Amino acid sequence: MAITTLNPQEFAKDLAQQAINYVPADLNDEQKNFVAKKVFEFSLIAGNHIIERFNQQLDDEQAKTIVQFIGEWTFHKNIDIIRANIPSEHWAEILQQVAFAALQVAIQSFIEKQDQAKIAASIELQVTAAYESCINALAKAGVINQDKVSEIIS
Repeated sequence: MAITTLNPQEFAKDLAQQAINYVPADLNDEQKNFVAKKVFEFSLIAGNHIIERFNQQLDDEQAKTIVQFIGEWTFHKNIDIIRANIPSEHWAEILQQVAFAALQVAIQSFIEKQDQAKIAASIELQVTAAYESCINALAKAGVINQDKVSEIIS
């Protein structure tokens, strides 16, 4: 097993381009560009990390699937935080926490050879936990109203 064909730069660029095409119409151009930028950035980081640290434990298909999970969750949580009216200076940090949580569990799940459905469920659980933790920390710091936490998380 080894990663031989994954080009993190090209794959991240492809995911970012796909993201631009699916950004909801209610987001403005600046927000759309931010979404695409973060999908690219975190997908690239994930791809490079996997090649550098897990090249012999994963194959190309697994690596691409992990990077795709990172791109998709970055996309979805990015939309969530924008629509929740969380101040933009907190977006990158929240997305970083979400992407890191997803990456950790995805790599571990693939190394353990879990089935795809279990991997997806594990990633969703970790992403949700990381996101909730970030939102609760912002509420505790007074950045967002405590009354809005449940709504934002859902």
